Amino acid sequence: MMLFAGKDISAFDMGDEAQLAALDSAGLIPAPGEGPEEFRSRLLEMEERYRSVEKQLQEKGEFDLCGEFILKKEDRIGADILSEAAGQTSALYGFSIDWVPGFFLTGETIPLWGGCAVFLPSEKITLFMIRASFRENKRWFIYSRDELLSHELCHVARMPVGDRIFDEFFAYRTAKSAFRRYAGSCFRGKWDSILFILPVFVLLIARILETFFSLPVPMLPFWVLAGLYPGFLFCRNYLARHHYFKAKRNLEKTGITEAQSILFRCTSFEIIEISRAGADNKIREFVEKRLAEGELRWKVIDYRFIRTVGEETERGENGKS
Repeated sequence: MMLFAGKDISAFDMGDEAQLAALDSAGLIPAPGEGPEEFRSRLLEMEERYRSVEKQLQEKGEFDLCGEFILKKEDRIGADILSEAAGQTSALYGFSIDWVPGFFLTGETIPLWGGCAVFLPSEKITLFMIRASFRENKRWFIYSRDELLSHELCHVARMPVGDRIFDEFFAYRTAKSAFRRYAGSCFRGKWDSILFILPVFVLLIARILETFFSLPVPMLPFWVLAGLYPGFLFCRNYLARHHYFKAKRNLEKTGITEAQSILFRCTSFEIIEISRAGADNKIREFVEKRLAEGELRWKVIDYRFIRTVGEETERGENGKS
């Protein structure tokens, strides 16, 4: 199994910007602080681990995922279905993934669950699963298959960035519903969901005690409790969105047309820093600083999404003169 387009990663020249860009466009993004050889080493290790998964699937017909799920060979998501996400992830963020193993999860699943990406720290690889209902159907409940695939592949591509603050935000940007694009990114982890629902259940119990048992339960504290964490989630989400869209506007002011693709590859600290760099020269200083630090990730970002803008501007100015 070759990780990228049937080519040998060890043969890639990690100093060649065009080859790095090809890897990046395949959803293989350098991690923050990762150098060329570290990047190559990680990809080779990923390739070896994925080869091990493939071997188990071929020999045993199944793969044991951390003792929690048995992923079967016949439940593997085919390339034709996986390609449904390519158009959206490419248009939004400039990448298209065809190398990560995905599976239809059969058996009992959590109600309303659509899918998830699973990172295996010990193996340093990511797999993803979606509901078995999508095997034959392009839509289930409020989800469409291409949207769900795009969502999970965003998690896969962005995993090396190691940023939880904007991870769900970028994944939910693939949603067709404006409500899901907004509300979905409020929840960054399982505790957000638990702390969102728990006070509502407490409020419900209080209402039952008051209504059916005529107990003098003061309801106001329960209403406040029920609204407290949702209020926090929406405020937190508002601030994150504010930083993102301000950063996007700042990049676009410099003539950059693929600001979303750049921000997708940024850490939360970088997004916030870009949002605060109002002037054009501040953006350029920010990029130059990252390049001077030898950030491979920013070398690729500059090559794919920034440098061409500067070259076109320079050509335009030369043409006028």
